[in-house]
Amino acid sequence: MVRPRSPFSPFSPWSPFSPWSPFSPRSPCSPWSPLSPLSPLSPGSPFSPRSPCSPRSPLSPCSPLSPGSPFSPRSPCSPCSPLSPLSPLSPGSPFSPRSPF
Repeated sequence: MVRPRSPFSPFSPWSPFSPWSPFSPRSPCSPWSPLSPLSPLSPGSPFSPRSPCSPRSPLSPCSPLSPGSPFSPRSPCSPCSPLSPLSPLSPGSPFSPRSPF
């Protein structure tokens, strides 16, 4: 025979944490202290103001290459030699004409 289930017992109402509880309420946060105004950098500061940039020096004009320069002008190309006319294949040539089908 099946025993009847016991009625569900309601949860006890929520109670505030007791003083000895390991989960005591959090202490209130301390108010923020206002930030002090920024002071200008002192002369001995490691972050002293950046020195102004020196003006760029103008580029010198390109000078022609001197004779002893490692980058001497390229020598002119030699003219191409004319190609010799094609000669017919000789009988003993390794590239003999293809045999007809």
